[in-house]
Amino acid sequence: MATAAPSPPVSTATARPATGSGFRVAFPLRTDYMFARLRAPVRSPLRALSACLWLRPGGAPNLGTPFSYAAPGQPNELSPRQAAALALAPAPGRWQHLCVTWAASGGTWSSFQDGTPRGRGEGLAPGHPLRPHGVLVLGQEQDSLGGRFDATQAFVGELAEFHLWSRALAPPEVAALARCASPARGDLLAWARAGLELHGGVTARPFRPCS
Repeated sequence: MATAAPSPPVSTATARPATGSGFRVAFPLRTDYMFARLRAPVRSPLRALSACLWLRPGGAPNLGTPFSYAAPGQPNELSPRQAAALALAPAPGRWQHLCVTWAASGGTWSSFQDGTPRGRGEGLAPGHPLRPHGVLVLGQEQDSLGGRFDATQAFVGELAEFHLWSRALAPPEVAALARCASPARGDLLAWARAGLELHGGVTARPFRPCS
């Protein structure tokens, strides 16, 4: 009787991004014309928010702007371009999970990298609800509603699984997202190819967040 083939070893490695199902968007160059635009996710003033995504920066000298939200009368309503101020340090060439939470009450905020708390503070737009009916752009900082991009502020690299929630996620929730132990479906915005407009040579490629 033939013996059964040995079972393959069970991997104990931590979850890591890999290509496969799903998609990622790539910004290969630092320009003022490469960007992706998402349908406006904010329809009423928000007093809390969480933004999470997978990110692989390129080798540019600075991170640039992975995403920005501009509202009527306020082009810089939401932008994480100053990542150092949020205690985040994304490494070039490697996929990592980033998350920032915020609440208008006290302007409290928290930042996470690969599910680990990195920073926490207060006084970030306290009492100021996020304005609705704006424009959400990936890869560029908006200096006017939906436009006036500056190449020096552009993001170079790839990003995927960008989700927005209308509340501040708890640390255990963020940790579960980073290890793909929880489905990442933002109630304000869930990552989907439908409704995502690609401009200036931005491409969509297959992606699976965790192997």
